[in-house]
Amino acid sequence: MSVQGEEGNVFLTDDLILREMLRILKSTSVGVKRVHRNLEKHFGKVGDTISIEKPFKTKTSEGRTLSIQPMADQKVPFQITRQRNFGLQFTQRDRTLSMRNFKSRYLQSGVAQLGVDIEQSVLECLVRKTYNVSGSPGTQINSDMITDASGYMTEVAVPEDGMRTGILNTRDGGAIDKEMKGKYNEELVKGAVQKGYYGKIADIDMYRSAVMPVHRVGDYGGTPLVNGAGQKGSTLVTDGWTASKTELLRVGDSFSIAGVYAIHPQTRLSTGRLQTFVVTEIASSSGAGASSIKISPEINDGTLTMTNPAGETVSLGAYQNVSNAPADNAPITVIGTANLYYRQNVLFHRDAATLCMVEKELPESASVKARISDEETGLSLSMTAAYDITEDMQVYRVDAVWGVDSLMPELAHRIYSAVL
Repeated sequence: MSVQGEEGNVFLTDDLILREMLRILKSTSVGVKRVHRNLEKHFGKVGDTISIEKPFKTKTSEGRTLSIQPMADQKVPFQITRQRNFGLQFTQRDRTLSMRNFKSRYLQSGVAQLGVDIEQSVLECLVRKTYNVSGSPGTQINSDMITDASGYMTEVAVPEDGMRTGILNTRDGGAIDKEMKGKYNEELVKGAVQKGYYGKIADIDMYRSAVMPVHRVGDYGGTPLVNGAGQKGSTLVTDGWTASKTELLRVGDSFSIAGVYAIHPQTRLSTGRLQTFVVTEIASSSGAGASSIKISPEINDGTLTMTNPAGETVSLGAYQNVSNAPADNAPITVIGTANLYYRQNVLFHRDAATLCMVEKELPESASVKARISDEETGLSLSMTAAYDITEDMQVYRVDAVWGVDSLMPELAHRIYSAVL
């Protein structure tokens, strides 16, 4: 039985309020619905970390004789690091408002901001950690660039299983909108575009997002070169840069190395395209113009090794990702002009990035404490409250707790667009 308030409105219980907040949160999300979600059962609170095993790879051998491949289990950490909250304060009389009025007055702004925070964290992760890139920095993208990028994703074995998504910044989305209307009947695309969904391009579900990050290229200069032949792993030693730059390269900067080509991960044959690398930590240059750059992916020409828990050296040949190690003095080409901001767009398979939302631990002393989660999206909120007897007010706190990471960045592709 419902409880009636003023003018016949239903009295808004804590459960109704929390359910409405979750509904608002779902409606503000694009990226969070399109990434991998199934780690929630492994976590309990902020700061928790688990190790995720990456997919095992192996090589086949020719002929009758069996060649047993080494077991090279590679693990990456995943941590719950993010927590955002907002506060509400209202009287018992306010609970007699209609849900529409209550949502407009108290819920819409705060929950929408939580949704933006979560969405932005997913997109920032994809932009900063995706190392396969294309586009012409300074030139606005078009559907042909998306088609080309989709083809490149297929070349490097990104699955074509209906789980590819593209998210564009709003300006590039607007350009694609106009292009689509020029190619197809406007009425066929009108409804989709109004909801931020552009339909499929090259079998990729395309969306737009107002919180897609931009990227500012590092303060680089000089004539950068590889310093030392045969380098492997996640650090590249270089020289030839402009001296004494504190932000020579910024996280998310991309570059290629002359003569180092991407390969198909199964055939291990060159794609004919230079492999692009992404900078994972801010890089500076010394007074002599030298810099050791942290990169992804790690350079593996088929001879990289690791040490397993037993202390044994194990080959990572099955995880080869480039045609060959760079030569000494191989030229390095940074993508984009120093210090300019570029619009970014990402195409990715569902498994490229993982989002995990956990239920916040609730204090025993709280007069109101509740959690809610959505099975479809994995979104989760918690709500606690205390009563202010002096002001006759109920004070509410709403929290979202989550972690996000790109555990398989090889399944994503980033497209540079125009300068801001």
